[in-house]
Amino acid sequence: MAASGGPAGDCPLIDIPEWLEGLKATEFETKWWVFNDVCVEDEAIILYDPQAVKDGLPHHTGNATRLQRSLDVPDAVPFSHVHKVPFRLYIRYPSEQEAASKPKFSGCTVPVLMFSHWPHNYAEYVIRVPATIHQFQVAKALSRNMSYVIGLPPYMPPDTFNIELVRPFSNYEPAMWRDFSRPVPEGTPSNHTVEGVAVRCFERMIVGRLLNGNYPAAVEAADEIYEYYAAKPGGPPPKARVLVEHRPYGGTRQFLHADELIRDCNSAPPFPGPDGRQIKVECQLHTFGSSLVGDLRAVGDADVLVAFHGAGAMNAAFMPRRSSLLEVRPREFGTTHAGWPNIWQPMVAHQTRFEHFFFWGLCVEDPDLSPAGEPEKAGLEAGSFAARDRHVHLKWPMLKTPLERILQVKGSVELYEEALVKHELMWLVEPGGRMR
Repeated sequence: MAASGGPAGDCPLIDIPEWLEGLKATEFETKWWVFNDVCVEDEAIILYDPQAVKDGLPHHTGNATRLQRSLDVPDAVPFSHVHKVPFRLYIRYPSEQEAASKPKFSGCTVPVLMFSHWPHNYAEYVIRVPATIHQFQVAKALSRNMSYVIGLPPYMPPDTFNIELVRPFSNYEPAMWRDFSRPVPEGTPSNHTVEGVAVRCFERMIVGRLLNGNYPAAVEAADEIYEYYAAKPGGPPPKARVLVEHRPYGGTRQFLHADELIRDCNSAPPFPGPDGRQIKVECQLHTFGSSLVGDLRAVGDADVLVAFHGAGAMNAAFMPRRSSLLEVRPREFGTTHAGWPNIWQPMVAHQTRFEHFFFWGLCVEDPDLSPAGEPEKAGLEAGSFAARDRHVHLKWPMLKTPLERILQVKGSVELYEEALVKHELMWLVEPGGRMR
């Protein structure tokens, strides 16, 4: 359903279960707060609830929430001190003048304000925000009739995906917290609310901190996101191909001489398929991050995604069911430091019982084929970070060997599990270019 503001007086029934508030949480988990009778103003919540005024702000000390752990983003912007300090969502009581104004609280619009860890990082955002919304909508704790609002650290500009990845889960257009809470003249049109005009006071408001990721829920949410955008004009068309991640920026994790790889792939003879028929492989480079719809269009019908560990590989969640991700791991990242990448995409595939995508890996240990990235050259990285960020000169024979095996299990969980039992999911390129 397209996101749009509802007509005045068209008020959906929204139930918020009692168990949502006070949901038990550790410092690494999701937690929710439900507030009654609030107004919002310039990224602050003004709490009018008589019970809260009588008993004191629940879950809070003074005028600030104790949410600093959930909102702390120590690694958000590696070379900036701006986002390395904890920040707090400001909540206060009304002034005497505000209390005397007796604001009218909307019983129709229910904002859901969410803060997540690393909101600027595509992969981290996918496993937290859309995954959590999907998870709690399935549990009937959140609803498509709620208005979803995204909070960011001070001074952090939003990414387009912050809104685009949430849009499919609401009947109303999602909003950034700084925009949603900004005072505007009464009657200003808005597609964020049930009323269809800007509203700043609400009978109920939900605040969530989204720290933990949920791999299975992320992949399930990806299906919903894909279906939403596929129904739009210019959505992802059906076409099978091998999509190769292209990172022409940053000086890390680049497929060197990628044009040669694509040329050799597209000029290669057909592969034998599992049913004996020939399969013509088509390879294409794609740079992720400039447009969510463009990324969905690119991966939406790919048979195989070839990518490094990181944001690009997270897009395997949006591929057709039972497609394949071939994760290329630079020198030492798939061997010495394999523990890090092994808790990501292999776990995503495993926890979804291989119903969404199959995981395969190619470890390139030949130093001539996996040179240092720019941070390692400059002495800024070492250990697992340096290994992760090395480049790979992926030659066609190195890709051809995994593709021959991958295409033999095309779409079959049973055949993939046989390969898993036989330890046939990973390939190693040794020094000198030998493969095994």
